[in-house]
Amino acid sequence: MSQQEKITFFFHKLSLLIIESLFPHRCFGCGTYDTLLCDHCYQKIPRRIPPTRLIATSRHTSTALDSLTSATYFRAPIVSRLIHNFKYQGMQELCEPLSALMLESIEHTSIPLPDIITAVPLHQRRLRSRGYNQSDLLAEKIVTSINSFIPLVAFVSLLEKIRNTSPQSKQGNRASRLTNLHEAFALTEESRTPLEGKVIWLIDDVATTSTTLSECALVLKSHGAKAVHGFVIAH
Repeated sequence: MSQQEKITFFFHKLSLLIIESLFPHRCFGCGTYDTLLCDHCYQKIPRRIPPTRLIATSRHTSTALDSLTSATYFRAPIVSRLIHNFKYQGMQELCEPLSALMLESIEHTSIPLPDIITAVPLHQRRLRSRGYNQSDLLAEKIVTSINSFIPLVAFVSLLEKIRNTSPQSKQGNRASRLTNLHEAFALTEESRTPLEGKVIWLIDDVATTSTTLSECALVLKSHGAKAVHGFVIAH
């Protein structure tokens, strides 16, 4: 991390501490003090039932992703606000209710249990700027929950982002999204985990066209993964 990046990161954290001390947490739904999301508003979040969408493959569209499970709808105003603040405003505490939503959707799927759970990576530059990878936090919560009754699943950082691409949200169509992410991901040099024949769950926060998940799945399958199933908060 450069000196300028360290200074920027320091003042970002300091500003968050000041804001938190001056303005107590309020529920994103109803404004109740001392909670970011009250139980009542959590229950009002719309669920996707059924939560799993199998990915279509044809001569017009193809993907390495075997399925996509989404817990809720990004267009729901409270959901988009929660995710925005979780990703960009340093509110890591929101991982708790957002991962709980994902676990609810996982309970309603028939997707095979994974051998490995991993997450969509951030480029190192963006990771240094943000201070954390929100997808890593979600994946770690999901692994902890699953291991509470089936202690077999590991969280492994299998992937790295090797090109600092423009945000996918700024790409106009699917073609530009594919071009933007082409060969942007690779297996981490540190990973010695054998992937041959493995079922992998791939965690991210949001899927729009599933391009990011598909590009990551392509890398994992090129190293022998049997199946890659995507799980997100919202679609």
